Amino acid sequence: MNLYPFLQKIIDIAKFEFLLVIVVILLLFFARIILTIKQKREEKLKKTITNLLLEAIEKEKITVVKHIPQKCLKPKMLLSVLENLDSKFSDKVWVNIKEQLVKNNLSPLAKKWVKSSNWMKRNFAARCFALAPQIENESEIIHLLGGPIPLVRLTAIEPAVYLGTNALLHAFFQAMSKEPERGRYPYRDAILKGQTFVFSWIKEQLIQEKDTKLRYIYLDILSAKFDSFVLKFIKKDLRSSHKDLRLKAVTVVASFPNEKSVSLILSLINDPNPLIRAEVVKALPSFLNARAIPKLKKALLDKDWWVRLYAALALKKLGVKGRKILLSQDKKKHLKSYEVAQYVLALGEI
Repeated sequence: MNLYPFLQKIIDIAKFEFLLVIVVILLLFFARIILTIKQKREEKLKKTITNLLLEAIEKEKITVVKHIPQKCLKPKMLLSVLENLDSKFSDKVWVNIKEQLVKNNLSPLAKKWVKSSNWMKRNFAARCFALAPQIENESEIIHLLGGPIPLVRLTAIEPAVYLGTNALLHAFFQAMSKEPERGRYPYRDAILKGQTFVFSWIKEQLIQEKDTKLRYIYLDILSAKFDSFVLKFIKKDLRSSHKDLRLKAVTVVASFPNEKSVSLILSLINDPNPLIRAEVVKALPSFLNARAIPKLKKALLDKDWWVRLYAALALKKLGVKGRKILLSQDKKKHLKSYEVAQYVLALGEI
């Protein structure tokens, strides 16, 4: 059998593959060179526009903006430069320069890309609106807040809070309520750093809001600001059928140690939910109220281990009277309360 044609075919295939590999390597090599040249050219343009803007800030000449070469005004590059400078300057001259450049060179494209199927283009739009928030972009920001990509939503929260219109705040909190618990932290931080009028708006909403998720969020934010306003409208939340809202209401009340809070807290000491009872007994020591000790003594007999533990810890925090109650627990009469009392007494100082 003549194998020469078969071997020749294999050699030809090997030669072709070798040539193909060489071509691919050369293409990658030239692509790398082109990319490097392009990056260097872009860095040079970024340096040029940065220097021009720094000169404008230093000399307080907003008119310098008009003389920026067109080649330096490529949207993505310009946005990157503006974001970098915005992290370093906040004076009025810079704000005027920034707003002018965004309005004339970035906003038109941002508005066009708001509804793009490409999430990176939508994120570009959100970054533009965050850089220089304008009321005329309200509907676009609302659209971005309701988008499916977390990064785009999180970028849109800054201009939403900054502008703080009724429509934007409603959209903001609706988006926040749909996030998982951990996903709400960026929203919460943005609000807590926000302007005073936003908290006034939240108070107005708390009075009339019926949605349990939104009430949970409003209570959380106002309590973080130590605003006792929440105590006026929290009774309905303490009686809510929504267990997470009730639990949040208890923690909120506990953060305001006054006579009114004591009454509200003690009304839940016998709640059917052990998590609520545990949160109540955990909060009682902060009130330093005489009514708390008998309630905590009774809680040592609770059927739930966590409630008994928190009751024992609370009694220990109350000093001599509390320790006396823990030491008086009878092993024969109430073994479970005795065990938790001994456990807490054996711990170091809390």
